[in-house]
Amino acid sequence: MKSILQKRVAAHVVEKVLFSFMVLFGAAAVVVFFLAISSAREGGSLDSNIVVVEILIMLAIAILAQTVFLVKLYERVFLSDVDPGKLFREAEHFFEREEHAAK
Repeated sequence: MKSILQKRVAAHVVEKVLFSFMVLFGAAAVVVFFLAISSAREGGSLDSNIVVVEILIMLAIAILAQTVFLVKLYERVFLSDVDPGKLFREAEHFFEREEHAAK
């Protein structure tokens, strides 16, 4: 029982670390964006390297967000007392009901 509680705390800590990285990358994206806009106003053209950096920062934020989602899913399915097969069967029934309702 103690190991399960330790794993939940570890997952919670991982979520906080990932959120802090997302905030840092988000702040960097905003700074790079405004610097690119101000340099484009002064010089008249936007450097392609800045655009690539902005896209890479947004990609890093998306990957971190996906990782947070997967950590939460792992914590819910594998660290709970619920049978994972039961969760998947309930999801299948939900989608079947949605398909019948759409017809």
